[in-house]
This record gives sequence, C-alpha cells and structure tokens, in this order.
Amino acid sequence: MKTTLKRTLHIVAKVATFPAAALVRIADRPGGEHRMFRGLSQLMSLVPGTLGSVLRSGFYVQTLTRCSWEATFDFGVLFSTPDSEIEDHVYIGPYTIVSKAHIGRDTIIGSFVSITSGKSTHHFADAHTPIRLQGGSHDGVRIGNDCWIGNQAVIMADVGDGCVVGAGSVVVKDAEPGHVVAGNPARTIKERNDPGTVQAPARSA
Repeated sequence: MKTTLKRTLHIVAKVATFPAAALVRIADRPGGEHRMFRGLSQLMSLVPGTLGSVLRSGFYVQTLTRCSWEATFDFGVLFSTPDSEIEDHVYIGPYTIVSKAHIGRDTIIGSFVSITSGKSTHHFADAHTPIRLQGGSHDGVRIGNDCWIGNQAVIMADVGDGCVVGAGSVVVKDAEPGHVVAGNPARTIKERNDPGTVQAPARSA
C-alpha cells in the first residue's frame, strides 16, 4: 500500500512539473546561464509543506543531471545550476543553496547551508580588471555517502564518506572520510571510527 501510494505521488509530481521541466529544456542552452532553471527553482522553493517537497522532487528528477526520487528538498531549497547529482535518501534542509555538487546517499544537510561549485568560482588575480569579468572555475564539490552537514555550513571542498561537518563551519580543504570537522576554516576535531582521538582546533597567534 505504501509503495503504491509513493509511486502514485511520483507520477502526479512528474506530470504536475512536466511543463516547468519542458520550459527549462527549451529555454536553457547547454553550458549557458540556466536562467529559466534558476527562476523555476526559485518558484518551486516557495511551495510549502508536503506538497512543496513532492513538487520539488518531481521538478529536480526531470532537470538535474541525476536526482533520486528518494531525495527530500525542504522549503526554500535552491539550485543555481542543473549540473548536480543527488543520490538516494538525501535530505536537504530549509533555505539551503546548492551550486554544482554530487551528494551521496543517506546524507543529511541542515538549513541555511551553502554548497558552492568549489573554491575558485570567481578569479581575482588581476587587480586592474573587475572580478566579475575575470571568470572562474566551476569544478563542483563532492559530498560523500552518510554525511551530516550542520546548519549554516559553507562547503567549498570535497567531504568524504561518513563525515560530520559542524554547524557554521567553512570547509575549504577536503575533509577525510569518517572525520568530524568544525571551525572556520574547518579542521578535524575527531575521527568517528576512533572516539578516543580528539584534536582541538589550532588557534591563531
């Protein structure tokens, strides 16, 4: 019964969001600025409750590079580009913004999290040229399976399988699998597989 209901919801969501997904395919050129996608992602983010979660799933299954039906997108979740992959049983909390990312299965992402396309989304080496004109690199970040990303974290580098990222942390260096990282910049404070190993964050002089 539960499986039948879930399949029915998936069909309804796909049908309801098909016109929006079709607009994205028609209006946005591959490699372009994805303006139609961004606008409709913003619109979908504003639908509250269970209805909103179901509609967002239907839309992203049809527009992201890959998206599992088993993923949950809470109120206010925004994607800035369709070049993301979302695996099974991912939960993305309210008001989280995702750029180009691969998010592994069973990962929990808190609210107000920012997941960027990497550390070099804007180049700024030339002091005589406006930063907006210098381009950037959008390599994307990978968040592994079974991770927990705390509220208001900023993810600018890869996060390995089984990692925990503390609330408010800024990840600018790859987090090793199974590590608990926290701070700005985020550093390892504990390893999940070795509860006795705790390292305090280094303090600046």
